[in-house]
Amino acid sequence: MLPFFPEFTTIEHFKDPLCACLKEHSGKIMELQKEMKEATDIAEEIRQQMSKLNNRSTIIRASDQCALCYEQALSRAVFAFACRHFFHRDCLEREVQKGWTEEDHSKFSKLLEKEKLLQRQLDDMEKKQLSTPKRRKGF
Repeated sequence: MLPFFPEFTTIEHFKDPLCACLKEHSGKIMELQKEMKEATDIAEEIRQQMSKLNNRSTIIRASDQCALCYEQALSRAVFAFACRHFFHRDCLEREVQKGWTEEDHSKFSKLLEKEKLLQRQLDDMEKKQLSTPKRRKGF
């Protein structure tokens, strides 16, 4: 900034406003650092909670029912939630799709096709592994 001022101007004239400005910015920086630390701590807590959830299991009893159709939960593909609510995949998909736009339905259809293709590829790979004789070492 100093090159923009005449040579006879001393910094003494700007000392107080500059110090006030620096103090203000320093306070803002400290506040941002505090917010960043809080956000980092929250993110770490979420990571830990997710890790605990990943290692958690839910037992589905034969008597458990789908919360939408009330049929036996284990009769077809099911989602089990920690709150002990169970949903057949198709029941849950139908329920969620009720509020979808045409674009959402189109995207979902494409994803279903991709899922089917990937499942076929996985099945083919498993068949190949089962049909390929394993070689023993040393032979």
